[in-house]
Amino acid sequence: MKPDRTRVLVKPYKSYRRFIRDVAGVVNFRHKSPGEHLGLYRGLLNSFDKRDLRILSLRTFRPFSALSLQELGDYFGVSRERIRQVESTCIEVIKSRLKTARFRPLIEASARLAETIGAAVPITVAEAAGLWGIPGQSIERENHASSMGGFLLWLSGSYEVKNKWVIRQPASQLIWETQRVSKSLMRDGPASIEELVEKVCALGFRKDISRQWVSTFGQVRILGSMAIRWEGNLADKATAILEFQSEPMSKERISELLGSDHSIRTISNYLSADERFKRFGIHLFGLSKWGGYEYRSIADTIEDVIRTHGGEATVTQIMSQVLARTGAPKSSIIRSYGLRRAQLADHPEC
Repeated sequence: MKPDRTRVLVKPYKSYRRFIRDVAGVVNFRHKSPGEHLGLYRGLLNSFDKRDLRILSLRTFRPFSALSLQELGDYFGVSRERIRQVESTCIEVIKSRLKTARFRPLIEASARLAETIGAAVPITVAEAAGLWGIPGQSIERENHASSMGGFLLWLSGSYEVKNKWVIRQPASQLIWETQRVSKSLMRDGPASIEELVEKVCALGFRKDISRQWVSTFGQVRILGSMAIRWEGNLADKATAILEFQSEPMSKERISELLGSDHSIRTISNYLSADERFKRFGIHLFGLSKWGGYEYRSIADTIEDVIRTHGGEATVTQIMSQVLARTGAPKSSIIRSYGLRRAQLADHPEC
């Protein structure tokens, strides 16, 4: 039984075209342009039979989407232990050959590739750059040109996959460093995304990768040209958004800026129950520390206005102040006050 390993390569993002081109300059993996490295790569694999080459191409040099020992064993009709033995023997032979001067350019190409990739790259971009090994059901044949990118990445021996990123090992250290930098930069509030990207690039990341990297691992949220701290639960994040916006917002808008993985009902519950939030209008929420009037029902607000004016208030005073405090439609204010529309006919300012 042939394992199904179909993989569709995504179209490279426009902002990563230079990355793709830079990698292609190191890894010339296309049939139509073999190049010196491909010739050396073929020489390195000389003397291996077809089974050996397929095991190397579909497992060893395919570090992030390798077929399992069992899958290869089932295909070739041998045990998984036999596949492991064949792979181990092939790796020993390859490492021995790489010690000779003839294959030194491959070692150098692997080092240049690691430098070109930098600290990390999204998986989709790695795929598009030819670093994923052979795509599709290529177990039917070995393909030197398509597997050389995976070989050079394997040779660097220093990358792992985490959250759809190919990251230089140890990934946890790079993630921690990124969060430390972002936390330090935004200690006193939001920071420019350009300034944050510059700090992250100093950790070894490519500039065209850095913005997406900090959005994924930096515990930050990018809003326009600024970055804000992004950690804790939904209430913590909603607080950060309101502090950044510095004005009351609807729960729908807050939800939009929070992103996915939650419901409007959940946001409503947080906004209503958490003491950090206060309702400033019928549809507007803000932070309690801002002070000011808290939204109440229209009827209660009308009573507050009348009380504020010593027990008597004109329709104009009531309408203007209730509108300012609640943002409620005029028709709702009229209904709540028990006035007929005709009673306001003499007050066009309303």
